[in-house]
Formats: sequence, C-alpha cells, structure tokens
Amino acid sequence: MKNKKQRTFTFLLLALVGNLVYGNTYEIIGTAPGSEGKQLTVLSYEEYFTLSMKVEETVLIDPNGDFKLYVESDENDLVILRVGAVNAQFYLGSSHLYHVTFDISKAQVPVKFTNTNWCSVSFIDLNPDDINVKMESLNRIHAEFYDENYPEIYQILSSPSSALQKSLSAEGKKIDMAKRDENQYEVVLEKDRAYKLMASFDEMLLAEQIDAQKEDYISISARYMMAELESLLGRNEKEIREKYCQGKLYLTNLEFISFYKSHYRNVFEEIYLSDNRNQFVNQLYKLQLDSAIMELKPLFPKDKVKNIEFILLAGIENGLNLPNIPSRDVTVVLELILREGMAENKFIATNFRRDFAKGMKGYVPENFLLLDLDDERHELESWRGQFVYISVFSSWNTESCGHQEKVKELERKFGNQIKFVSICMDEDWSSFQDFLIEHRTYNWLFLFGNGDKLLKEKLNLVTVPQYLLLNPNGEIMLDYTFSPEEGITDTLKKIVKN
Repeated sequence: MKNKKQRTFTFLLLALVGNLVYGNTYEIIGTAPGSEGKQLTVLSYEEYFTLSMKVEETVLIDPNGDFKLYVESDENDLVILRVGAVNAQFYLGSSHLYHVTFDISKAQVPVKFTNTNWCSVSFIDLNPDDINVKMESLNRIHAEFYDENYPEIYQILSSPSSALQKSLSAEGKKIDMAKRDENQYEVVLEKDRAYKLMASFDEMLLAEQIDAQKEDYISISARYMMAELESLLGRNEKEIREKYCQGKLYLTNLEFISFYKSHYRNVFEEIYLSDNRNQFVNQLYKLQLDSAIMELKPLFPKDKVKNIEFILLAGIENGLNLPNIPSRDVTVVLELILREGMAENKFIATNFRRDFAKGMKGYVPENFLLLDLDDERHELESWRGQFVYISVFSSWNTESCGHQEKVKELERKFGNQIKFVSICMDEDWSSFQDFLIEHRTYNWLFLFGNGDKLLKEKLNLVTVPQYLLLNPNGEIMLDYTFSPEEGITDTLKKIVKN
C-alpha cells in the first residue's frame, strides 16, 4: 500500500508504536450482486493522522459479479472497497484471506454515531475473534448506547451547569460552587447522571467482553469512545487531557487520533494568542525545536517532548487557515521535526510537508468532476484560461454559510471577469438542495462536493470554510487563500484592474 520511501518511515513507526506485523499480503475474494461489470475501487488511509485516502487499485467486477484482488498492507489497517458512492470497509487482521459479499442493493446509510460505514457488507469466513467481528460489535454497542441515551445526553449537554463544569478545573469548581450554593445541587445531580451513563456504557462493553483498560486495538478504540463520552458529558477540557492524552501514542487507531486531535485542535492559536508567541518564534528560527517546546511549558506543563511534537502537528493540521499563523512558521516546525523529531512524528511530518504544498502558491490542484443542482457535470480543468475563486462550505457550518453572503457581494462586483464557484461539503444531496432552495438569490455556480470522495485530498481541505484563488493556468495564487472577510477584495481588484 505504501511506496518505498514511506515504508521506511512506516517500519520505524510501527516498531515504536506497537509490535505490528508489517508488509503482509492479503487476498480478498468477493462477490458483488447487482454490481456486475462495474468498477470497484480499493482505497486505504495512507496515513491515519490526516485520514487522507489513497486509491490503491481499481478492478472490474466480472459478469458473474465476482472479483479478486491482492493488498499489501499492515495488520490493523483499514481497507475500503467502493462501488459507485457506496463504501464497504474492514480491518486487516490475522487472517490473510478474506471472502466478502458486497450486496450494493442492501447498502444503508451508516448509523449516525458510529465511526464506520459498514453498508450491510457480510463477512463470510472470519474467525470469532477476528478484529472485524469485534469492531462491528463495538460500533453496534456505540450506536445502541447513543440511540438509547441521546435525549438524556443532550439534556446534560445543553444545561447551564454543564457549561460551568467544562469551563472550570476541579479546584475551580470547588471555589466557584462555594459562591453558588443555589446551583450546587443541580451540578451534583448532573454529575451523578453523567457517571451513571458512563457506567452504563462500560457495562455494555463488558457484556461483549471488551475491556477498555487493555492495550489491544479494540480496547484502545473503546477507551477513546469512553473519553469522547466523558468530554460530551461535561468533564473539563484540562482534566480530559491529563487523563487520556498522556503516554503512548496510538498512531494506528482511528478513535485515538480523532480524540487526540479534537482536544488539541487550536494549539497554534493558543500559542499565537499567548505571551509565549515571541519566545516560541525566536527559538524556532534558531532552529532549536527542543528550546521552542520549552517555551510552551505553561500551555502543556505535563506533556513529554514526543507528545508536544505530536500536538504541534495536530495544530498544524487544524491551524493552517488561521490568519495569524504565518505559513513560514509552519514550514520551520515541519522541517525541525523531520530533522530532530521522534520517528513516528517524522512520518507524520513527511506527509504533512507533501500536503502542505497543496495549499501553497503555484500548486495546481488535481482535477475533479462534480454535479450542480441540475445534475450537470463540471470539471476543474474546464475553467482553465480564467481566474477562479472557489469557496468550500457546509450548510451546517454557520460561519461558512455567512461567508456565502460575502461571496455574493464579491460575485456581484467581479463576476464578469472572475468565475465564482461554491462547493457544498454536506453528506446528503437533500441538504445541498435545501440550502439552495433557501438561498434562491445565489446565482453563481454551486456544486455538490460529496460527489467526489477524494475531493478533500485533491484540494487539501482541512476545514470549512476554505478558499482557493486560481489563475488562468490553474495555479493557486495565494498561500492559503484569504476568506471574503480577510482582504481578498484587494487581490480581486488588482486582477480586474490588470
């Protein structure tokens, strides 16, 4: 699955992260009723940290509905089989031969709260202790728990005392509650309800013989599902970090990565808004990563150097579009980690440096083909020869929706000379449709982004909203293009004037 250069890093990574088997060849034999003659695409997560998908192979399903392929990968890697827009995915475990049935007619929308899209794919020859059986059981427990308890979870989540708990450390809570005797009973009651919910989830896990305290892949997944639940139910952010974000880095576990990044997502913003900014930057440009990290001690007093490198990488992924973070600082951090960092962090930084270039001036994004509301096809390459301003948004994201009003103003001023394109990243076509029905005055081109499952990788999308300004050669004109509210008007004026 990985090229030779990546394999060197992967070997070091896996040797450090866990004694995982490297370089296995897996045979996948399948049948796909209803998909005869269609193309089947095999994808993987090239690197879990960024969850960037990579096309590994494409095969045609024969007239009998059968297919066969070989995959070289690591144990516990996730393989995605895709026919059209339907995904089937499973983990590669101890077995080297998998028989799968991919009945596209039975594919269902994934359960809202699970981490995977199983799409009614049946696994035929898996042993009872196979990782897929366990993950399917864990996801079912996860979904059932939230389906049964979501009204109560939502009630706790939306209560004023939940906000109070999240904003205070344990000691702070004691001091604050001494001043708020009238609210103390409500907080105690809410905490009691939260503990009971946690105990209920733990009991469901134990009933399926899943112990969240162990160190195998399933247990790690369960542990970080519990961690996310604790966060949701009101545990203070700092307490969550101290309890779950210490020690070993489980870079091959999706739940761990998702949780870890969510609790350090604004690290660069914290740095650049803190009193440590100048000291941090000064040390960076002396090319001394350890010294720069020491300047962050007030932010991360208990974290080890290896973890702080990892936290910085998480901040890079989530902070590229923050206007107060110079891209040159990000570049220096990546180069220093590549030179001095831990092996697993070097592996992440290698992929980040490659992806980072995708947002930089002069890069030509990979072609995509998307549909508009009338089912007409539009290709990125068809816009060559003109300036193009691309706005990526989601209807559920208030900020990105608000920016569309700004795009409306820009299109009105510059639409005769610059092409404006907005790409909706909603999962459902109906949400895309409803958004445009609600905003009938938006008369520029809107496309449904979910029509290309690799669009995030092609455009290096790390968040919404996100923007691209392309010149007539299809090249990005600005490093991490400004949003409508961050000075893009002056750039567009210069384009029109010239």
